[in-house]
Parts: sequence; C-alpha cells; structure tokens
Amino acid sequence: MLVIINLSIMDYLLHQKNIKVYKFLFLLGLIVFIFFLYFYKLDSIPNVVHGDEAETALQAIEFLKNPVDNLIGIGWADLPLLSFVPRAITMKLFAQNIAGDRIGSAIFGVITLPFFYLFLKSMFEEKVALLATILLATSHLWIALSRLGISYVQATFFLIACFYFLFHGLKTEKKLSFVLSGVFAGFGLYSYYAIRILPLLVAIPLVFYLVNKEGVKKRILNVLLILLMSFLIYLPQILFFINHPNTFLNRTETVYIFSKPAKEWTNYNENDLGLFVEQTRKTFDIFSGDNSAQYGYKGQLIDWVSIFFLIFGLFAVLRLKTKIKVFLFLWFIISLLGQILTSIPSPIFLPRFVIGLPLLYIFISLGIFKFSKLLNLFPFKKYVESILIFSSIAAIILFNLNACFFLSPKNSIADIGSRISTEVSNYIINESKNSIVYFYTIPYLYPDYPTLRFLLPNIDKKNLMFAKDKNHIVISLIDRTKPTMFVIYPEYSFILEKLAEEFPNGKTVSLINVNKQLESYLFKIN
Repeated sequence: MLVIINLSIMDYLLHQKNIKVYKFLFLLGLIVFIFFLYFYKLDSIPNVVHGDEAETALQAIEFLKNPVDNLIGIGWADLPLLSFVPRAITMKLFAQNIAGDRIGSAIFGVITLPFFYLFLKSMFEEKVALLATILLATSHLWIALSRLGISYVQATFFLIACFYFLFHGLKTEKKLSFVLSGVFAGFGLYSYYAIRILPLLVAIPLVFYLVNKEGVKKRILNVLLILLMSFLIYLPQILFFINHPNTFLNRTETVYIFSKPAKEWTNYNENDLGLFVEQTRKTFDIFSGDNSAQYGYKGQLIDWVSIFFLIFGLFAVLRLKTKIKVFLFLWFIISLLGQILTSIPSPIFLPRFVIGLPLLYIFISLGIFKFSKLLNLFPFKKYVESILIFSSIAAIILFNLNACFFLSPKNSIADIGSRISTEVSNYIINESKNSIVYFYTIPYLYPDYPTLRFLLPNIDKKNLMFAKDKNHIVISLIDRTKPTMFVIYPEYSFILEKLAEEFPNGKTVSLINVNKQLESYLFKIN
C-alpha cells in the first residue's frame, strides 16, 4: 500500500519543474492526514456495529476456523466467497474484533486514492486529478463507507484500478496495461454487487478504441487481452452460477423495485411508472440523508458549495471530447440507476452508489477549475481569485470532516437491533465466558442477532420471552449457577420489578445511546 502511494507521489513530483521541498512536505502531510482520517478510532467510529458488518466478519472468521480448499461459491447475502478473504486476512493479522474487520475496508478506501489520481491524470490536467483526489479522500461519504466492515469500497477499488490501467493502455498501447486492466476487472467481479456494471463501463472506451481505423489488428488483440484475462479469472465463479443459477440474481430480485418482495417491503401503492418517478425523486433528495442504516447520516449529504461546483462541472464535461464525455455521463447515469431501481431500503442507499461516488468529485473538481477560468473574465486581482477558490475548497473539506466525525455520531439512524446489540456488547464484553445473558427484547432484538454473535461469541445468549404471555417472566428457566444478566427493552420495563423481587441484590443499569436516548435496561445479578 505504501509503495503504491509513494509511487504516485514520485510520479507527481518528477513531472514538476524546480521541485521544491514544500511540495513534498505538503504531499507527505496530506498522506499522514488521510491515514489518520481512515484509521482513527476504527473500533468506535461508526459507533454502532451494523448487523451486516457482523455477518461479513462472521463469514471471514468461519474461514479462519474452518479453512476451505475452494473459495469459489457464495457466502453471506449471496456475495462471492472471495469478497470475504480480505477481512479474514486482516482479522488474522490484527484481531477478530470490529476494528480487525473494518481495517480491511479502510485499507481499500486508502489505496483507491492513488489509483484514482493516476486514472484522472491520464484524462485531465494534473491539478484536476489532485484536487478530485483530495476531495474524495476527505468526503464524509467515502470515509464512512471505508470505515464500514463490508465489501463496498472493495468494489470501487477494483473499478478504479481497472479504469486506470485501461486508459493507460489506450494511451500508450502497452499490452501489460490491458492485461492488468483485465486482471482487476476479473477479481473485481468477486466483490460487491455494484461492480457488475463494470463490463458496461469498460465497453464504452473499448468501442471508441476499436472504431479507429489505424492498427486494427493490434487494437483487436489488446481488447482481447482484457476480455480474456477478466474471463479466465472470473470463469470459476461463472461456472458456479451456471450450476446454481438462482444464486446470481437472488439478491437483485429481492431489491428490484418492480419485484413483489420490494413492493411489499416499501409498501408502495403506485403503478410502475409512479413507482419509478418516486424512486427517482428520492434518489436526488440529498437533504434527507442516507437510508442504509449503516452510515445512516440524516443530515444533508452534499454541501451547497459542492452542489454549486457540481453543476458547473456537469456543464464543463459537455465541452470535453466526445469519448470522455460519453464515458463519464454513462458512468453517472448507470450509477444513478443503481439507486432508482433498488428499493430496500428506499434511496438514498449510499452503499449502492459506491461505484459512482468518485465521479461526483471529478465533476466538482472540473467545476471548480471551470469557475476559476470564468473569474479570469472579470477584473479581479489574482489574489482575490485565489482566495475565492481556496476558501471554497476549504469549506467543502470542513463540511465533510465535520459531518463524518462530529455530526454523524450524534445524527445517524442505525437499526434498533444493531444499536441495542452494540450498547449491550460494549457493557458486558469483559464478563466471564461462563456468563448467561437473557433477552427480553423481542421483536426488537433476538439473541441470535449477528452483532451479538460477533461481539459476544463466548457468552451464552438465551430468549426469556414467549409469545403466549409477554407480561410474564418464567423465573424457573433462569440458570442460577452462572453469572447472569438480563437485557430488557424499555417497553417491558415492568419485568424489572419482578426481577428485583426475585434477586434483591441485583443491579439495574440504563443503557443510553449517544443521542441521550434510552436503548435498553440491563439487570445484573451480583
């Protein structure tokens, strides 16, 4: 990882005239700052361990406990088994806890940045590439996804790396670049579902490349190198899907807006056209926050300064060469369709836009420099122009860092099961392995919830709530030979009185979340 980043630094510096120490120090300081943003307090930011993070970690831990000879197939949520391997490696190297799980995503989030910079430098001016990379690196949306222990940013890393080598190959005609583009495309298809749009996006520049009449045979060979490498790498998974056809589209059919399960989940009553219009409206509603309940930030997702330059950037792209213009707009449209056509939960579901997120900062960066050129038409002094541009960039960065590290922890909506599980686990994680925890929390939380299974693997968890009589606790079922605790949802607080009568030496603890709201009660027998 450090080698890749250092290479991008050297690539930047060696192309400058009159290299100055302050440029090197700036980039070095930027790298240190980025590492801090992505690895600082990984165990507590985000402050809730989502059930999907836990399932991802549990699947990776299963690899460590029971090594398999064949990694071709599907795991949790029908994701390819290979997508869980990075987390298995990081938890093997560090620890089998939430930080060990999340560090895999943080690494992918960071190493995407130098590839993003190099990819953009092959299409635009160097200053556009550098600014877009800085804006992506400090984006609260990208940082948040990079701090979740799920394979979202993994997909974006392979997408951007594939693009970099593809465009490098198109520019230099080097066969190795085409081969590496195919390699990253092939392995990328083993990651998160969003990567499945990659073949469509790669096809666009390849078609423009082939229509050039010069050196047709060489061009066809180069294209075949990409197709062959990606096909050979992904072939084992293709064969698996052929033998298990339902697994390929199982998840898609569940969340597709026109499917029966999706309509039942979202309770839409509109016809198909009305449903599509409503989904589109929600997709562009950046003011209602993220509905994923994983990041779950309920504030404005994109600041007004970024919106202003995003609009400028979209117009700037219209003035680009046809090949780049078509590629960028189709990338944007296809990424948006991933939001519009999926509905569990309803948009904005940030993880499904993970492959389009870098594109936003390409547009914003282009918009900033387009605006800068417009300022040259007015009789401003140079320092006035510089102040306007740099203050705008600073405002964007400050908005994002404030949202990620200060507002989000207090203004994010995680699902109730994940919230209670995390609070309970944080409190009792150091208890004896012989402890038993009884749950009186159904239907809000079940004892086998993935976050509980992941964070409290060695503690016995049992249900003490039965549908026939929710108002009665079966005291006879309680094991009195082991250290015992009870988790009680606030709605059932009346149970605390019965427990206090039965165990007068017991202690009641109120578990309060970061928003100062009561999550649950914990009754501990001393």
